[in-house]
Amino acid sequence: MKSFFLSLGSNIDPISNLNSAINHLKNIGIEISCSNFYKSPSKGFEGEDFINCALGIKSKLDFDDLNKELKKIENLLKRDRSQPKFSSRTIDIDIILVVADDDIQFVSDELEKYNFVGIPINEIISPHISDKLSINQDDSNLEKVTTD
Repeated sequence: MKSFFLSLGSNIDPISNLNSAINHLKNIGIEISCSNFYKSPSKGFEGEDFINCALGIKSKLDFDDLNKELKKIENLLKRDRSQPKFSSRTIDIDIILVVADDDIQFVSDELEKYNFVGIPINEIISPHISDKLSINQDDSNLEKVTTD
């Protein structure tokens, strides 16, 4: 079974949509970890702040099949794909890192590009994996959010 580390984000009813996405993801894999939630300004457009988190799951699915399942969850949560890449959204779920037997099989460049991806992912991966990666750890413009 592979470990998949996912980045989730929303700026439309974000806490509710993130929690719904996490619940759906538990149906396609075994949750191994969930990061804190972080608020960050929208990037590339004027809009409400985003709330982001990272989720680690173990799954027997391969990359492409998991990605199809992620798109189904986004569709269930009313993700509007007709909007520009940088726009408000109910949910965005991306595969950021795939690890099997401590071997990194896939890493997205978003891990290095965006702190709202890097910081939550770094919270939930083991140090011996994070030491092999270039991760954006700039915590400026990020605020930890309590969900209680």
